[in-house]
Amino acid sequence: GASVAGTNTGWGNKQSFVGLKGGFGIIRAGSLNSPLKNTKDNVNAWESGKFTGDVLEISGMAKREHRYLSVRYDSPEFAGFSGSVQYAPKDNSDSNGESYHVGLNYRNGGFFAQYAGLFQRYGEGTKKIEYDNQFYSVPGLFVEKLQVHRLVGGYDNNALYASVAAQQQDAKLYGTWRANSHNSQTEVAATAAYRFGNLTPRVSYAHGFKGSVHSADYDNTY
Repeated sequence: GASVAGTNTGWGNKQSFVGLKGGFGIIRAGSLNSPLKNTKDNVNAWESGKFTGDVLEISGMAKREHRYLSVRYDSPEFAGFSGSVQYAPKDNSDSNGESYHVGLNYRNGGFFAQYAGLFQRYGEGTKKIEYDNQFYSVPGLFVEKLQVHRLVGGYDNNALYASVAAQQQDAKLYGTWRANSHNSQTEVAATAAYRFGNLTPRVSYAHGFKGSVHSADYDNTY
């Protein structure tokens, strides 16, 4: 379907996969959402797309929400709990960007909780090369040992909706000649809404705490 926010632009903008489903759960291979992307609706409750995200999304958390060529397993639900694991191998461009993903979900009545994690040896889109016994990261994202951890919790009874989310990112940033530093960033977001038939007023708040870059304080608040 079409989106007024422009979310359906380009090719390959939806999941596509082959898989098996049974009492054991679901296993799929193809272009699949990550567990981080699966939490999107409870983090950024505002419809936005490629060209409107900077304006309509309430936080920068969405920058880690992607779809990967990958293999993913989703467990069946048991006593309200379900989980997923996902592996995305490196592509054919000789990058070392393989990534590992994990998700855990819980639902009881209208209450819900989600955890999503990402680990990537070299940052998304980053390649590691060696020249003259020196190691460099190319092209622009000089990131190693990227970790993203996100917690989301809330309540939804089809009328009242409320959610809170927190995300922690950690990575080692590389420059040239083996120079490196550590980056850490914490973000939080919250949304409340109430549905009146076809009308749903909502309010959201997001905050990015001061991050640590190059072993010095870096003001990344918003």
